[in-house]
Amino acid sequence: MITKRTKLMLAVLVLVAIGAYAYLYWWSRTPDHGFLDTIPVVHDASNKASKAVITPKPGAPAPGTGTVTPTEGNTTTPSTTYKTYESSETDRAYSFAYPDNWSVNQNRVNEVTTVCISNEGGDGGCLVSLTITKVDQNVNVGRTLEDLKAEFRKGSVKQSSRTIGGESAQVLKVSGYPADEQNSTRAAVFQKGEYVYVLETMPGREDMFDRVADSFLFRM
Repeated sequence: MITKRTKLMLAVLVLVAIGAYAYLYWWSRTPDHGFLDTIPVVHDASNKASKAVITPKPGAPAPGTGTVTPTEGNTTTPSTTYKTYESSETDRAYSFAYPDNWSVNQNRVNEVTTVCISNEGGDGGCLVSLTITKVDQNVNVGRTLEDLKAEFRKGSVKQSSRTIGGESAQVLKVSGYPADEQNSTRAAVFQKGEYVYVLETMPGREDMFDRVADSFLFRM
């Protein structure tokens, strides 16, 4: 026969389990966790636990980095044959696919890494860019997302979520920015460990956003 004490203990365990699940659900669905994002141990533990318990929102499936039937490409039109770029940084190792007739340049200043994917001659600016910044009291997913919204405030901004590199990412689709721009652009913000990642495209390069995002893998 179950005693009152046993019933009480079971009730407490149920409440703890419900509370833990609610916390992990909130963590997995909320981009900005406030001061908790500044505590690496808490952030990493919550990330791992939420992934193990909460089913992530579906993202576009990664198509891999293999080649497909090639098409002719030029300095502004990507070919459909891809290379895989792998970062040389041990503390933020990742890879992604990009058109083999484009080029990738990486620059690191202090704790900020900038990766620029440009046309073959490198004279068209960054068609796709990746910026990686170390988390601190002024840098986290929520604040970075708000900064991007402020930058694009004169355009039409729609927010959604997807998975990039196994991490939950907040994605902004922007149209009408600048005012005379007919094409849309996209920017995604996500976090891995102590770093915030921002993946962004020039207007009209949403196809390359998908290619990089779908093939993005962390190697840590």
